[in-house]
Amino acid sequence: MADFTITIDSQGNLNPNKLDCKLNDHITWVNDLTEDDIIDLPACVTPQDGSVTILPNGGKSKQYTASKKGTWGYKHHHKHHKKLNGTSGTIDVS
Repeated sequence: MADFTITIDSQGNLNPNKLDCKLNDHITWVNDLTEDDIIDLPACVTPQDGSVTILPNGGKSKQYTASKKGTWGYKHHHKHHKKLNGTSGTIDVS
């Protein structure tokens, strides 16, 4: 089991944009924006909280577990920056 971090950088980009992981690996999102960011969690992670708000300036989500195999898309958005709305990433769980 491995631990992975997906960072929302100061420009609103996801790094990495595509994450390859294995079943039962752990995933945490980190927000490097200066304001809250919202992640619409992919269906492959548990616990399944739907959407989660991550605090700014290095704030972290709780740790999620990759619990379903397949390729799963997700989005993150920001209420004050329209250009970030709908930015998406992919998690591939094998």
